[in-house]
Amino acid sequence: MPPSDQEKALRNHDTLSISPEWSVVGYWFRNVLDTAQGLGCDRDSLLLQAGLSPGILEDLETHYPLADLYQLIRLIRGHCGIEDLGLHYVLNAHPCGMGLVGMAAYTAPTVRAAWELVFRYRHLVMNTGNSQLLNEGDTCSIRWYPYSRDIVSDRCFVDAVTAGWISNSQALSGRTIIPTSVELTYTRPRITSLFSETYGNNVSFDQPYNSITFRRTDIDAPVRYANERVHRVLCREAEEAIAHLRAACAFSEKLEYHIRQQLPQGETTVETLSALMHVAPRTLQRRLKRENTSFHELLVNVRHELALQHLQEEKLSTLDVALRLGYNQASSFCTAFKSWTGLTPSEYRGEQEAN
Repeated sequence: MPPSDQEKALRNHDTLSISPEWSVVGYWFRNVLDTAQGLGCDRDSLLLQAGLSPGILEDLETHYPLADLYQLIRLIRGHCGIEDLGLHYVLNAHPCGMGLVGMAAYTAPTVRAAWELVFRYRHLVMNTGNSQLLNEGDTCSIRWYPYSRDIVSDRCFVDAVTAGWISNSQALSGRTIIPTSVELTYTRPRITSLFSETYGNNVSFDQPYNSITFRRTDIDAPVRYANERVHRVLCREAEEAIAHLRAACAFSEKLEYHIRQQLPQGETTVETLSALMHVAPRTLQRRLKRENTSFHELLVNVRHELALQHLQEEKLSTLDVALRLGYNQASSFCTAFKSWTGLTPSEYRGEQEAN
């Protein structure tokens, strides 16, 4: 039967904060539906209620609106009543279940190299933001920087991404990997045995970013099916595929690129970036609003990400880092950094040295 008026209203309400420019490939839909079927749901009925064509399961490399995936996830959660739906999704998934990028990762030399590849070609799978590996003494963290933090309000989607970093690292290396710490953006849920088995016991909630910290020995572990020749071929194909997507990427992503280029020059005003994007300042702001983000939010995300990266370079002073991020003085950078992390740059470096 077709979706009811109530289901249509739910769909419209749930997708208001999701930009129409954000997209995921068909593999996500297939894996979500496989998970739902394993939990007792009928896939054809779910597709019908979500207003999705069965053809979405045939063109798995094609990109579809992220809003459609969110709606599907909400319908499944409503039918199953399972809080840990995202964790079940991860258990049901496999690195190769994401097509070309997944297969390329599965043939990489190390787990670190696999994730670096996934992040480099992430838009072949999902266009929602950026992720980064951060070395911190004997540990290494993976942190997710979405284009808008509204996107990390849904626990199922967050779990599907962050728990996937753990599960897929284990699948790639063939070893049991338990994170040393976990930071999640959502509010503390009911802690189930599956949650504890997945994330461990050192978990913080209501955090500004999603981050998983591993031991360096785990992240640098060899991939058990590493194959240099096959990996090289798959990477070439991924490079060709990503070239076709770049021209059609989201406006916020293009702006983020220009922000990164302009930060060292200290020219990151709306007017400067608008000129580089060949649009009027009001048009820039309007297009970002359409993608449910803002110039300020993108600028803060980029500065925060780069600050953590630069502060790991011992040769850079706090002033050097501040200048690279477009600040005129170290004090302004220190104030901003403390608002992001609760630490001053010196305290943050001290914690990394202690680790």
